[in-house]
Amino acid sequence: MSTGLVSALQWHEKDEVWSSSLLCYEENFREIALEPGSPVSFRVLKGRFCTGFTSLSRDTGGNNREASWRVLNPCLERTQIKHGTQCTRCASRDMMRSCLLCNGLVCSAPMNVRKTCKDSVCYVYLASFGSNRIKAGVSQANRITKRWVEQGADMAKRVLRGNGMEVRGYEKQVQDELGALRLFKGNEKMSIMRERSDLERPVHSFNVLEEKIHDTFAEEHHFHEELQILTPFYRLPEIKKRPLPLMVREGIEVSGRILGVKGPILFLEKNDLILALDLNRLLGRKIEIQETSPATGQTGLDKFLSKP
Repeated sequence: MSTGLVSALQWHEKDEVWSSSLLCYEENFREIALEPGSPVSFRVLKGRFCTGFTSLSRDTGGNNREASWRVLNPCLERTQIKHGTQCTRCASRDMMRSCLLCNGLVCSAPMNVRKTCKDSVCYVYLASFGSNRIKAGVSQANRITKRWVEQGADMAKRVLRGNGMEVRGYEKQVQDELGALRLFKGNEKMSIMRERSDLERPVHSFNVLEEKIHDTFAEEHHFHEELQILTPFYRLPEIKKRPLPLMVREGIEVSGRILGVKGPILFLEKNDLILALDLNRLLGRKIEIQETSPATGQTGLDKFLSKP
């Protein structure tokens, strides 16, 4: 039995197979693999803590598998927080903060981050999550597919190209003026698991929105590609019954057989129930990782099921 602070949810691709893991920190970083078919068992402990900050790095080893140009650093003070995932000090040191707040008009990032942004090739993409509603987002060229998988998209495609600051401005315009969504919440991703044949429904919405985008922006920034179907990457079986959402609370014991992970959503099978857990809700929480066995229970499960 061991404990660790859940610092990140990571996705990796090897030989065209995608897998996910929780990155946990105690004295060092360690990964908890979330492999379909494997058992998992952990208990959520008391409190919420800072997960640290990201910085630029050229090191491709260690815990830096998520992206070759950034590395996660733990919070040295192990500060307890009430909301979010960072303390004030780590938030101010995080090199990604200015990028997340960027609207493409004014860059407040440090000079080295600004240069990386200016020299990069980035895209505005469209993604859907099992419905005909479409989200717009941005990503660097070298991690576009990974970005889609991290979010759990069912279908996606790139529509515009530019450097980092340019596409931030395009993204905002697509959202504000052309009706694309900014985000899908975790509970929406849990509730829109559908038969794979239903994935054909958003195709018309993609085509209509892409046409509007290409009519709005200069042709030099257009990007054309086929719509990509991403559902096979998650290796999920067809789930015919509605999953029961679990709430992350102090004391909840999560255990069962992993069916798969779709973006941030972990799907488990336990006593003929299908359970869904938003792993983003675990960030900043300490968990006690238990030895998995058939006797491991889901204590007080009814207390932690989300109410419809």
